[in-house]
Amino acid sequence: RLTKQASGSFEMADEEALKQEITAAEETVQSSAAKTVSSGEVDSDEPEFLQNVIYVGVRMRLDQISEISTVDQSYTVHGLLELDWLASEEEKQRDAASSSANPYKPDPPCFWPAFQNTVEFSTIKEDWEISDDKWNVHSIWFKGKFTESFEVQNFPFDVQDMTFVFFVENYMKRVILVPYREQGQTFQLNRTYLSIQDWDIVHNDANFRAIDWGMARTGKPSAPWMEVPGDYASTVFFRVQARRKSYAFSVRILFWMFMLSLITFGQAGMDATDIEGRLAYSIGLVFAVVAFQIIIGDSLPSVPYLTLVDRYNILVFLLIIGCMFEALIVGWKEDGLVADAFDWWFYAILFPLYVVFHIGGVIYIKRKIVEEDEKIGDTLESTQDIQPSFMNVSSEQATANYVIPHHKWE
Repeated sequence: RLTKQASGSFEMADEEALKQEITAAEETVQSSAAKTVSSGEVDSDEPEFLQNVIYVGVRMRLDQISEISTVDQSYTVHGLLELDWLASEEEKQRDAASSSANPYKPDPPCFWPAFQNTVEFSTIKEDWEISDDKWNVHSIWFKGKFTESFEVQNFPFDVQDMTFVFFVENYMKRVILVPYREQGQTFQLNRTYLSIQDWDIVHNDANFRAIDWGMARTGKPSAPWMEVPGDYASTVFFRVQARRKSYAFSVRILFWMFMLSLITFGQAGMDATDIEGRLAYSIGLVFAVVAFQIIIGDSLPSVPYLTLVDRYNILVFLLIIGCMFEALIVGWKEDGLVADAFDWWFYAILFPLYVVFHIGGVIYIKRKIVEEDEKIGDTLESTQDIQPSFMNVSSEQATANYVIPHHKWE
């Protein structure tokens, strides 16, 4: 978003002009690749590297989302991945001569399909065929556990992205991923037998991006991919967005935390000079709040910020501690009339503030729910960072405890 001026200084680029520039660049790429995507063929007027590129169509179908783990920040799925690319004449002949005893398998392509954000991945079954006498189709049935960072600031009213980052082990000067051509769908989600009870699937999409791996290596942005295709990898982001069902957690945790905060005012009915009774009452409430915080902690990953529930729990804890200190102050007075007056005014001021706080809290939560809902269907870049980032050690920085002849590595 910084543009370099003739003077050598930098200034913020105009946001609208930036969007127009990006749109124009995308239209150029789309018009250049339109014939390729539909037919698999290229124009002789295109850049030379595009005439030698293999265009691979990608399609994914999710048959089951069996688990979404907030604590592990992971999700487990069963699905089907399909790739298509142009078959050669020799491959078509081999496919025609294939049989169950000698099934068809295409020549090894110059790419290897892979997901970037897997924790566990296993292939259940693979199949190859030629479709419409034109396309090599590689079908992979799989089970995988994927991971990405969950954003739980607004837990339990959050919307989460579950992204499946697919790429091929080659750069865009050799392979470019395009929407699936053998069928009309690129991403399908079967909602019939979903076994996740505490989530609603609200959106899914597929996003094709040219990812700057040159920047990941050097830390400096590369030139556009059409100029340096060897620095970019074609990548597909299959994204599913799920909204957490907050009702159960709100009733089981938030409601009872609210009741604990309300019960705190029961201390006002006790004798102002009964320090032991009041402190015992408050300490029992403190233990209850701590127990709820442990339950909340077991429901969330270790994150460096406080969620909505954490903040509310801390405020309930501070309310109880404040009432404990008030009990010590009024109990210390020997004059019962002064203690009673102080006690009455303390709770007469505190309770209206308590009511106003909860009304404001409800309004605040509603705004946060709207904020989460605005994520649904938003652009991929606005909901997550898609640029790879590495911690690199250059060859010159590598050390050894033995002498390496200079000509061996120069």
